[in-house]
Amino acid sequence: MSRMTTLALCVAVAGSVGVTTGAGAAAVPDEVASQVTTWAASAEADGLPSERLMIKAQEGAAKGIPAARILAVVATMLERMREAATLIDGVAGLRLDPKERRTLVGAVAAALQAGVGKEAIRGVAKVGFTGQENRRGLHGAVLALADLSLQGVKDPEAETLVELALQRGFTDGDFPKLLAKIRELSATLGPSEALKAARALVESERRAPGPDPAAFAPGRGPPPGVGKNGKGAAKPKRADPKGKP
Repeated sequence: MSRMTTLALCVAVAGSVGVTTGAGAAAVPDEVASQVTTWAASAEADGLPSERLMIKAQEGAAKGIPAARILAVVATMLERMREAATLIDGVAGLRLDPKERRTLVGAVAAALQAGVGKEAIRGVAKVGFTGQENRRGLHGAVLALADLSLQGVKDPEAETLVELALQRGFTDGDFPKLLAKIRELSATLGPSEALKAARALVESERRAPGPDPAAFAPGRGPPPGVGKNGKGAAKPKRADPKGKP
């Protein structure tokens, strides 16, 4: 297969999954382009985020990494994706549309690569799908597991904190803020005390189960029509003791 043919295939597959190609793509070695294109097409057929394979190959080529090493890294990434898909598909009651599944596979693959255990991921996935409102934070929750693992936090501690956050209604956008707070606290308190402080902060959260939990982002009050007690209705006026309305 010629270089032009393989690069054309790479561009076609990358374009089909929304990857922008350019000078970096043209630098991909012929043997890498051919193999990664085949892997990406297979991954795409299985509903996996195939664009990540193409991006990884382009990144490696741009850095001048040898072809054999690029292929090894991309092969490992594909293996993690398939492992992640098997894990997700095996969680009882976890119903995802193709787009949600694709996104979550990428997050779970990243968590596995970061060293997070499968049981921790399963536990978070189950908690994250106990209700529609929790589902909004499932992707962020899994990425939080990966981040905490890279910070040296053990699975049981990370899983406990992340599951608590989901139960408090944390959304995908809330988890990066939580992780940033943990890093900030770690700088002054140390990792162990930072986790305790973060848990206390999460436990103090009170989010309404009905409306979009994103409305309760830090610094914002409850959405219109929702009282501070989260019950969603204003308190009725008390009857006047003198009989006046």
